[in-house]
Amino acid sequence: MKNRNNVLTKLFLVFLLTALTIFILIFFVVRNYLNAQNIEIFKQDLNQKSQTILSSIIPLVSSQNIPALKQNIDKLSSSLGNRITLINPQGLVIADSQNDEKNMSDHFNRPEVKSVLEGANFGQDIRKSATDSQATLYYAIPIKTDEKLLGVLRLSIPINNVKAFENNTLRNILFTSVIIIFICIVAVYFIWRKFTKDISTLMDTISEISKGNFQVKAQIKSDSQVFQFAKALNKMSQDLEQLFLQTKEFDNLKKDFISNASHELKTPITAIVGFSQMLQTQELNDETKHYVEIIQKQSKRLSNIVTDILSLSDLENTDAKEIEKTDVEI
Repeated sequence: MKNRNNVLTKLFLVFLLTALTIFILIFFVVRNYLNAQNIEIFKQDLNQKSQTILSSIIPLVSSQNIPALKQNIDKLSSSLGNRITLINPQGLVIADSQNDEKNMSDHFNRPEVKSVLEGANFGQDIRKSATDSQATLYYAIPIKTDEKLLGVLRLSIPINNVKAFENNTLRNILFTSVIIIFICIVAVYFIWRKFTKDISTLMDTISEISKGNFQVKAQIKSDSQVFQFAKALNKMSQDLEQLFLQTKEFDNLKKDFISNASHELKTPITAIVGFSQMLQTQELNDETKHYVEIIQKQSKRLSNIVTDILSLSDLENTDAKEIEKTDVEI
């Protein structure tokens, strides 16, 4: 019983370790997926903000009103929470909400800006910012009027903000997952304990049946495959009990028949032996005497056989403990 419980416990622990390993793998896959999805969400957000900004800055860009443009993007940057940069078709920064554009280098070769200047509808890139060395997500769109490219509008957001959003989402997922896993472990524990209890009951029942105790029944209450097995086991035990009783009854009949037949045979055989011995005392010719000797010899042989059969019958009806055992020289 103890070894059986140890095996079942080890199986349960293996199941738990496997489940936890799978959960950890799924967690890392989900984290990578969320990272990609969150970046995509922030790109869409920057695109929507860019479209909103365009309507207010196109007139100022067209008129080259740099002071008003600078004031406008500073105000928009403060309300939207994103850095805003305006770049002319030559790649020079004409206004920036975070830095003095006079101190900023040529942006013509920045991947997101270059894509737009080469005719793309948008450009994007993730890299460290040259001004603050932070990993940053950049998103750029063209500033056009009458199909004429006036410049490039670029919005950016630090990746830390994306990571913070991602980490917050992961914390919520992790917290929810831990609760779900805890509930699942508790549920599995009780199901497993019920299962192992049912298995132990079945094993004990099988053990008793193997010892010849056909009265024992597997008491399984749950409606499951184990219950169906227990039901079949109980039916088998009942059938074995009936077969055992029938075999025992047949064995008893056989013993009674052998015993009765042997006793019945013993009387006429004894009579034949007695009469053959009496005939030997009479005056007989040699041929008749020879036949009488044969009758007497075979009668004694038959009598010995009947005696042996009776002895075997007595041995079968005698408890092994009552048999006296002695050493013999083979």
